[in-house]
Amino acid sequence: MIPPPAQVRVLCRRLRSDPKRIPTTRQDALLCVAAQQGIEADLAIETMLWCHNGLVLKMAGKLSRGGNYEDAIQAGRIGLVKAGRMVEPERGLRFSTYAMHWIGSTMRRVTVQGNFQAHIPEHSLYRWIRIRRYCNHHIEQHGTAPEYEEIAKALGIEVSEVED
Repeated sequence: MIPPPAQVRVLCRRLRSDPKRIPTTRQDALLCVAAQQGIEADLAIETMLWCHNGLVLKMAGKLSRGGNYEDAIQAGRIGLVKAGRMVEPERGLRFSTYAMHWIGSTMRRVTVQGNFQAHIPEHSLYRWIRIRRYCNHHIEQHGTAPEYEEIAKALGIEVSEVED
C-alpha cells in the first residue's frame, strides 16, 4: 500500500489542523509507509513528531534525570523518528505502542550516558541501572556501600561484570 503524495499531504494537513487529534492506526500506518518509502517523507515525519509530541513529553518527564529534560525530549524525538522508519504497519500494532520502546530506549541512553561520546550497549545500561539501584538500596538499609562480591551474588551476575 504505497500512498500517493497528494494523499499524504491531505492527511498531514488534516491531522495538523486539530491540535487534540490523535491519528488512527490506519493514519499512523500511512505516515510510516510514506516516511519509509520517501513519499513526502519530511512532511510525514514532521507530522508524526507533531502528533506524538505528547507521548515524548510524558516519557521525558518520567525518564529525565535532573536537568536533562531538554536532552531527553530531543532524544525522544530521535527515537520517535527511528520508530517511524522501522515500524511494520502490517503487523497491526499501534504506532504509539511501538514508538514507546524506541523513545524510552533513546532517552535512557541519553540520560544515563549524559554527555559522554562513547556508545554504551543497551544491555550494559540496564545492568548498570540494576547495580546502581541495588547499591542505593543497600546504602539506605546499612549505611555503607556494598562490596563487589555482594552485589554480584545479590543480582546473580559475575563479579567482573560489576567491576566493569
